[in-house]
Amino acid sequence: GGSAGAPQGQSQGEVKLFVGNLPLNVTQDALRDEFAKFGNLIEAFLFKRGTETAKGAFVRYSDRNCAQRAINTMNNSQFM
Repeated sequence: GGSAGAPQGQSQGEVKLFVGNLPLNVTQDALRDEFAKFGNLIEAFLFKRGTETAKGAFVRYSDRNCAQRAINTMNNSQFM
């Protein structure tokens, strides 16, 4: 499963979200494709967390509405 955290305000209306509990097999391309559905995705950064059993990511949108759509859809949902 995945979880998207509350939006964190950035300059010029940009919003960065933390996405946690991603499966190990998720790829950078899959992450970008999935989160681009919700609006103008500026950045998607995938990383391994402290163990080999979980991945996390940051995604950054141009505005809060895009970020909120991502949260509403992806929070507590299965990714891939």
